[in-house]
Amino acid sequence: MELAVHLRDPSELTALDGVAQHLTGLYGADGPEIARRLPRRTRRVYVGDEFCLNRLPSLRELNRFLEEAKAGKWKLTILTPPLTDEGLDTCAPLFERLERGDPATEVVVNDWGLLVYLKTRYPDFRLAAGRLLNKGFKDPRLPEPNKFSQLSREAEDLLKGCTFDSADFQEKMLQMQVERLERDLFPYGEPRVKGLESFGVSVYLPFGYVTSGRVCWLSSFHSSGKSKFSLGKPCDRLCSRLSLDLSRPEWKLRVFQSGNGIFYLYPASLLGSFLEWAQRRKLRLVYQGLAV
Repeated sequence: MELAVHLRDPSELTALDGVAQHLTGLYGADGPEIARRLPRRTRRVYVGDEFCLNRLPSLRELNRFLEEAKAGKWKLTILTPPLTDEGLDTCAPLFERLERGDPATEVVVNDWGLLVYLKTRYPDFRLAAGRLLNKGFKDPRLPEPNKFSQLSREAEDLLKGCTFDSADFQEKMLQMQVERLERDLFPYGEPRVKGLESFGVSVYLPFGYVTSGRVCWLSSFHSSGKSKFSLGKPCDRLCSRLSLDLSRPEWKLRVFQSGNGIFYLYPASLLGSFLEWAQRRKLRLVYQGLAV
C-alpha cells in the first residue's frame, strides 16, 4: 500500500507524521490499532479540493507546495472540484504552473467537462476520476441497513454497488485514458474495493462524503438578506476554522459538515476490516483527516 496525505496549506507539511495521533483522537482506543495498519511513510501529498473552488491553493501556495515536494522528494496530486466556465478560468494559471513544474502531474477530476479540457490542453497530465463521479448509496438516515438489504437482490445491490464498479464505466475510462479511480468506503457496503486489475485505485479515509452542493451554508454565516446564499461572493474560508456536527438519535454514523460538503466518519470496524484486506494489495490510501 501507498499512503498519501491531503493538506490545505504548505505549513501543514510538518504534520505529516501526525496521522496516528489524529486517528487516536477520532477513534479513541481503536485509533492506535488502525494506525498500525497504515504504511509508515508518506510519499505523496494531495493539495486542492474536490468540492469548492474557493478551497483551491493560490498560485503562491501551489509554488510553495511544489518547492517543498521537490525538497522532500514527495510526489504531488492536485484535487479539482466541479467547475463552471468562470471557475475554469480561475484554475487555468494553476494548470499552467503544474505543466511547467511536471507535465505528468497527477490531477483528480470531478467534472466531465474538465476531463475533456485537460485531455485536450494538457495531454501529458495523468488523470484520475474523482470520487464525486462515483455514485452510490450513502444516506446516513437509513435506519436498518441489514434488514433493508435482505428485501431483495436489488436492495442489496443498491447498498453495495457504485458507478466505478460498472464494467461499462471502466471500459469508458480506459478509452479516455483515465489511469486511476478515487473512491470512498461505502457505509453499508463491503470493506473492500474493485477495479484493481485495470486501474490504480485510491481510497480516502477516515471520512467518506455524503453529498455536496455549490451553495455553502458556512460561507453564509457572515452574510445577510438576499446575498446570504448567493454564488460568486467573496469567501473568508470559515470552513478552515469551523466544522459542524450533524446528528440525530437514530443515526448510526457520525456525520458532520465541512464547507459545502457533508461527510461521515467510517466506523472503526469498517475501516479496520478494510485495512486488513488491503495489506497485500496495490492500493493508495489518501488520509484526509488533516484537511477536512
